[in-house]
Amino acid sequence: MKKKRIEQNEIKRYFLIIAAFLSFMILSLLFFLSWLQQDVEVSSRKTVATNIERQSYHLKSVLDIQFNYLTGMASYMGEREDLFCQENKRLIQSIVKEQDLNLIGIMKADGDTYYNNGARKNVKNRGYFKKVMQGQKIMSPPLESKVDGRTKVILAVPIYRNGKVTGALGASYNVGALNQMLFNDIYDGIGFSMLIDTSGKIISCDSGLSYRKIGIDDNVYDFYTKSGEVAEETMKSAKANIKKQKSGILVLKEKNAMSYLAYGPLHINNWMLCYMVPQRKAQEEFQFIGNREVILFAVIGVGMITFLILIFQRTSMKQKKMREIASRDGLTQLYNKAGTEQRIKEWLHSDRSKAGAVLMMMDVDYFKQINDTYWSCSRRQSFI
Repeated sequence: MKKKRIEQNEIKRYFLIIAAFLSFMILSLLFFLSWLQQDVEVSSRKTVATNIERQSYHLKSVLDIQFNYLTGMASYMGEREDLFCQENKRLIQSIVKEQDLNLIGIMKADGDTYYNNGARKNVKNRGYFKKVMQGQKIMSPPLESKVDGRTKVILAVPIYRNGKVTGALGASYNVGALNQMLFNDIYDGIGFSMLIDTSGKIISCDSGLSYRKIGIDDNVYDFYTKSGEVAEETMKSAKANIKKQKSGILVLKEKNAMSYLAYGPLHINNWMLCYMVPQRKAQEEFQFIGNREVILFAVIGVGMITFLILIFQRTSMKQKKMREIASRDGLTQLYNKAGTEQRIKEWLHSDRSKAGAVLMMMDVDYFKQINDTYWSCSRRQSFI
């Protein structure tokens, strides 16, 4: 009974060591996977921020191209004494068919404006007209925001004659549609984009409603703070960045879903370009890492299970062998007293005992003397 208790304690200590080792391995794996997930989070945010920076640059480049195109036409028109001459009128009527400019108007110094569709209007009280007559190229605030994605602005450049500003050339441009177009190929079109000013007012908003709840009349700062998706302190920090025309990213949390709202300066009118994308979509390109994690866990899990089975089998065989050795005489390999008692107990509890049996005991003279002599010799030989 004592030997059995000792064996059980040894087995218990053995398995405690294995359990400690396995616990260490599991904790190490969990730490590694957690660390890997943090790297995925950081990398996905950097990717979203980089996309905003690139698209902001692209949007500004497109607008600069339009400004340069208008400047070229204005230079040509400035050579004519009458800005409303037939040649200039035919020019703007033909240009509007070839470009993305919706409505082109020639403006005289008094504000009188002729449009390519033949309409006439005076714009001398418009803010953008006053600035363009001071020699600045101007992109006006949105003229209307009736429907998302249809925000139009006026691009205006001065017309010079003999080094003096004698008028201006302006065109209506759908900046909302341009903003939406830039992000159609990013993240498979999942998410939405916005143009906002430093006060958080939305200038243009993507027409898709699948991934947004914010509307054209909402204020970005107020909306996401009141909805609880962003903490007030975090929003204050983002607001300060936007006023300083700095890029950044907000993590929006709604129930069990998370999204990234990245923002970057457009460098025109102090506007900011924003883009919101669900976290799961932003991290989709890193999905292969998650797949490798599952494979790694599976391989290590199978390895650990196999390892435990092999150890258990080996331990069981070793214990069985040790019990067998302990139950036999070392010299004759016959069952000793403990081994004989165990076999008798096993036989008595088996079905074979019902058939009856005979137990024969033999007494061999001088066997102890012979056993001790040859046992001592065998031990000495084993040590040599």
